Amino acid sequence: MVRAACDLVAVARAAVAEALAAGGWSRSEPELVADLRETLALRAQVDALLLTQVAEVDSRGVAGRRACPSTRAWLRTAHRIAPGEASRLVNTSVQLRDELPAVAAALHAGEMSLGQAQVCVDALADLPSATPVAKRPQAEATMIEAARSFDPVLLARIGRRLAEIIDPEGVQARDEQPITDKEADAHRSRDLTLTPNSGGAGGTLRAKLDAVGYATLSAFLAAVTTPGATPDGEGADPAAGDTRTLGQRRCDGLVEAVRQALAAGALPSAGGVKPRIVVTIPYTSLKSRTGAGRLADGTLISPSLTRRLADDAEIVPVWLSPTGIPLDVG
Repeated sequence: MVRAACDLVAVARAAVAEALAAGGWSRSEPELVADLRETLALRAQVDALLLTQVAEVDSRGVAGRRACPSTRAWLRTAHRIAPGEASRLVNTSVQLRDELPAVAAALHAGEMSLGQAQVCVDALADLPSATPVAKRPQAEATMIEAARSFDPVLLARIGRRLAEIIDPEGVQARDEQPITDKEADAHRSRDLTLTPNSGGAGGTLRAKLDAVGYATLSAFLAAVTTPGATPDGEGADPAAGDTRTLGQRRCDGLVEAVRQALAAGALPSAGGVKPRIVVTIPYTSLKSRTGAGRLADGTLISPSLTRRLADDAEIVPVWLSPTGIPLDVG
């Protein structure tokens, strides 16, 4: 005749009470180690029995007949179990019964702790919906094998990588497509606008870069934003007393790099003419180093800025009519 579960549990409780009464003071160190190993296995088996009973209580609707809305609520009110723990017990018990028989068997055999079993439940529940059904037994076996070597914390780390462990090609394909789409969107929407200030004296640069462009510019700006740094690496001493803000250093570094590229003459020509900054200034003002200049778009620049540009400029004489029409160049 099969003995009732409550009778068997009563026998087990009596045995545990006897072990408690005996204490551990008389046990040798090897015996204590063996005792602990067996006690932990017993604990896992008791947890497995508890989960089996919780799943049965839940499937029969016992809580409803005791005026409780759910098994979770009944565990709280009748057995003083914390809300979070009650939810975990019900969820784990149902998952082990319905979805994860191999994990349940490992717990029943005392080969896995309740904490490890709950990690397995979470990891397998979190597998992407696109994971092939045929891969799920492999996923369960992978977690059971890992539980032989790792505690719940480390086991959870493996669980977070479970999809790529059992289905690396599928994960790569799923992960790559959204990234590829974002990169393509960024490339299509790349843009740069250069808008002069309404009152002259400078303008505003706005750019939207793709992934490679952003990485390239970021690497360049990181190199030229050290206090005192220049694009050729000169003066990159943090103690140089550079008081510019980060934004100012980025701006200066970018402009200086463009200036050097213009000066090197390596840029492609536009309409047969190499790109350059064009400043127009009367000859008398140039000779006396006084007077303002005017950029190609008509923006007026200060005499001091005009002089700085003239120090490193190619001078092209242009004779103009009284109305500003070029009469002779060179």
